[in-house]
Amino acid sequence: MVDIRCDVQQVDESGYVWTFLDEAHDPGVIVPGAIVVAGDDEDPVFAQVVDIVGDEATRRVHLDIAPGAPDLYLRAAARAQLSVDRDMAPSVSESAARTVRFGEVLAGRGQTTVALDEHGRLTRYHPDGSTSPLE
Repeated sequence: MVDIRCDVQQVDESGYVWTFLDEAHDPGVIVPGAIVVAGDDEDPVFAQVVDIVGDEATRRVHLDIAPGAPDLYLRAAARAQLSVDRDMAPSVSESAARTVRFGEVLAGRGQTTVALDEHGRLTRYHPDGSTSPLE
């Protein structure tokens, strides 16, 4: 599940991809500067929220799409053996941690991948649905 649905080809006069805030799974996660999962469930991308503009009824979110496929970032994090310490990352909400499930999405496509689990630990997700923690 993506944080906010968008068409990554839809760019406005700002030069950024845009979508409406009501396309967000949890609008509380969509704040300027946040790194989010955008696009759609079939082709998710990482993006940074640039700004939110407009009135309540037509609030538009501008997104700066990160280059490359999400699994490239996950592989880089796995190589660096990065982990998340919740005390060091207070801006990550519990709902955001639950909504991003790249490991499950990519494993469902037949790819073994490494991603953060719901507890912030690096985990290997296998196409058969099993998982194993990285040590």
